[in-house]
Amino acid sequence: RSERGVAGPVVSAFSASQARQTDANHLLQSSFSSGVADNITLAIKAQVHVAYERYRDQALNIAGKVLDNYFTNHDVRLEPHLDVVLSDALRVGVGSELVRTSADGNSLIAEVSRTQMGAYIAGEMRLIASDGAVSELSMFPTLRLDAISSMQPTWSPQLGMLVGLGEFDAGFITKLKPSLRASVSRNFRVPTFNELYYSGGGGIGNRALRPERSTGFDVGTSIRFLLAGEHQLQ
Repeated sequence: RSERGVAGPVVSAFSASQARQTDANHLLQSSFSSGVADNITLAIKAQVHVAYERYRDQALNIAGKVLDNYFTNHDVRLEPHLDVVLSDALRVGVGSELVRTSADGNSLIAEVSRTQMGAYIAGEMRLIASDGAVSELSMFPTLRLDAISSMQPTWSPQLGMLVGLGEFDAGFITKLKPSLRASVSRNFRVPTFNELYYSGGGGIGNRALRPERSTGFDVGTSIRFLLAGEHQLQ
């Protein structure tokens, strides 16, 4: 729990603010994991999160009322996951999410709620593992499906790759081992309750907003070597 002063807009050489913000978070998490078979592991995670926020400014009057906005957000989720090791070169993870979220307060147009269900499958495939010039080549394909109340179901694929080169020496630097990693994904973001239903402080949300779609990629390198100890640069 925290309560703190919030700086106001700077409109002159001398500026003061009476605004205060209060945040309170209650979080309960639990997890269970068990080996179903020699190559299968089952894990279940559960979480309950209650978040309270309040913003008030005695010096700001809107429509004849002092600004005093607050809301409470309730989030309950269950996440089962099954991890299967098919071989030394192939591993598969299958999981799902069930989330129920609701919110109420004077900064929202009404008491709102939504249910979100997600399912995914993720693989780890080691295509090369040798002592050659390319010592490691692994692929990480993932496919996820999200279904949210009042919105169309959406697929989000992702593909990752890891390439490791063989070790070599360069003068007094020994056991140099470079690697390259990259991924590309199709991403999905749901509008927040504030973006959809905000109704406080003179502002208003947009209930016509739809989920955002984006494409992202990243590329990175790392190198490990020995020189007065072991070092790794990324």
